[in-house]
Amino acid sequence: MENTVNSNREEHIKVFRDPQALVEAFAADFYSHVHGELRNQETLSLALSGGTTPKLLYQELANGSLEDRGIWRYVHCFWGDERCVPPVHEESNFRMAYEALLQKLEVPVLNIHRMYGELTPEAEVRRYEREIRSHVKKHRDEVPVFDWIFLGMGTDGHTASLFPEAQTLRESEKLCALAIHPDSGQQRITFTLPLINRARRISFIVTGDSKAETLRKIMKGEPSAVLPSSLVKPIDGTIDWWLDEAAATSI
Repeated sequence: MENTVNSNREEHIKVFRDPQALVEAFAADFYSHVHGELRNQETLSLALSGGTTPKLLYQELANGSLEDRGIWRYVHCFWGDERCVPPVHEESNFRMAYEALLQKLEVPVLNIHRMYGELTPEAEVRRYEREIRSHVKKHRDEVPVFDWIFLGMGTDGHTASLFPEAQTLRESEKLCALAIHPDSGQQRITFTLPLINRARRISFIVTGDSKAETLRKIMKGEPSAVLPSSLVKPIDGTIDWWLDEAAATSI
């Protein structure tokens, strides 16, 4: 059962019984939305997220009807962040999405725009920015505008690989940046806020009681670099939060 929570911010908040109910509703919304979008445009640009619940979502999307599965010929898939590991690595966000979704649907190779985590990070940041600019339609100020970006949120409030109080949060021009995980020191490549906030639609997918207090702070407080997810505020787009009851207990 879906419950809609009123918010004094512009976000649309949807709460579901558990992660499975959430991903079933999200998948239905996804296919309905994309079918509608493709009536007015030839292709759709989508940025995927890593994480446990997104994996459940991708598995659900892979079970779509024959008509639904057909839309993937027109969807160009990117990633909001990636660990600097080869694509076969068990921690690769690309590998997870590919095995759970893209491979099963036989998404055309030319529609899959992965981050090359195996390359020199600094060079890949530049290459991926060029890749985005080449395939994603641009706003009049020349900033690419994604049709839809999926995001998760960590218990520390990070999203993509934008970590609390990191230098990447102050980036104002680049589309992508090199990020360092604050605990492990692992290098990652991430979308920046200027790129994320240009998207037409942004969907956060957040589950579990470990996220509840962080989510409360984001919903009730002011935007802050301490909680990077609070800085996601689309300029001309919409933002929706897909939560399970455990994550939503404090809002």
